[in-house]
Amino acid sequence: MDFNRQYSYYPPGFIQTNLYEKISKLREKNKKIFEDLAVGKESEVHWALYYDIYDFLEKHLNHLDLAYKYLKTKLEGDKLDALEYFYNFIKENKDELYEMSEIISEYDQRDSFLSNYESAKEFAYENIDDVAECFDSYHENSENIHHQHCYEKYTDLISLYVDKYNELKNKNVVTIYRLVKLDNINDLDVENIGMHWSFEEDGVGDYGGTHPKQTKGPHSKSYILTANVNPQDIDWVYGFYSFIWYGEDQWECALKEGTNVEIVAINDESLETPINAKVGKH
Repeated sequence: MDFNRQYSYYPPGFIQTNLYEKISKLREKNKKIFEDLAVGKESEVHWALYYDIYDFLEKHLNHLDLAYKYLKTKLEGDKLDALEYFYNFIKENKDELYEMSEIISEYDQRDSFLSNYESAKEFAYENIDDVAECFDSYHENSENIHHQHCYEKYTDLISLYVDKYNELKNKNVVTIYRLVKLDNINDLDVENIGMHWSFEEDGVGDYGGTHPKQTKGPHSKSYILTANVNPQDIDWVYGFYSFIWYGEDQWECALKEGTNVEIVAINDESLETPINAKVGKH
C-alpha cells in the first residue's frame, strides 16, 4: 500500500498552506496505524483487507457510526480489531479528514477548466508563457499580421483540445495509439508500457524511447499498439500543455502512472485475447 502516493499530488500553491502540513501529519498517523496492524502479519491479503475497511469508513464520513455498526456485523477476528482501530482514528480526526477530502476532490477536478473554451483560454494565458506573450502582443497591435497568425493558432488549438476533452471525458473507454520499436514484439514490457500515447493513429511517433527494450538499430521493427483506457486515467492537463506546444501532429494522450491499458490490436491486427498492460514511471 503506497501511502505516499495516496495524497501526494496537490494544486499549485497548495504546498504553502497550513492545510498541507495538517494533511501530511494526518497521513503519517494514517500510515502508522497500518504499520501497527501489520506487525506479525505476513499475508498481503490481510493488508489489503485492512485497507478496504478503512476506505469504507472514510467514504462514509457523513454516516460514520452507521458504517461502523454495519461493518461490525460483517467482520470477525483480527478484522474487527482493525475496524475498532480505524473507527477511533477517523472519529478523532474527522474535521481534518473533511478538509482533506474537500481539497483533494477540488484537485481531482483540476482539469475542469477544459469544460469550456473561455476558461481554457484563461488557463493557457496564465500558465503558458508562449501563449501569454502572443496574446499580449496581439492585444497591443491586433493589426500586425504575425500577431494575428499567432493568436489564431493558439485559440484554434485551445478550441480543438476543449472539443476533444468534452467529446471523450464521459465515455467508458477511449481508444489510443502508441508506436514502439523493438527487435521482437515479445520484448514488449507490459509492466511499463509507456505513458505517452496519441489520440490519433496518424499522430503516433517514437514515444517509446524510455521503453526498457526499445531498440534503434537497423533490425528494429515498428509496432503500433492500439489500446483502450478509461478517460479518468488520462492526464488531461499534461496533454493540454503538450497540445499547445506541439499541436495536431502528435495529438498526445498522456496517461497517469499506474493506469491499466488494454492492448486490443498491434499494427492494425486485432488480438483474439487483449494484452493487459500497465503504465510505469515513463
